[in-house]
Amino acid sequence: MPEQNDSIEVKRANSSSKPTNERYMTKYLIALFWLFLIVFNYPISSIFDRKELWMGVPVFVIYLFSAWLFMVISLVLIVKFQLPQKS
Repeated sequence: MPEQNDSIEVKRANSSSKPTNERYMTKYLIALFWLFLIVFNYPISSIFDRKELWMGVPVFVIYLFSAWLFMVISLVLIVKFQLPQKS
């Protein structure tokens, strides 16, 4: 018995069918990746590598944790506000 094919259109996923907000989110995440790659790399991090203490904590440790915290908060904000809300 021959099978009948219903006319079902299959849309292929390509880059032009992506919603605009996903494109912007991807661009923001890539930019954030490069920014924090530079921030955590040697030339910038060596600026804060001193023997000075701020409230009993080395400046370098404060720099690392504050940069890490800024990275996490910015990632959360980008993903939260760029993705469409599902009902």
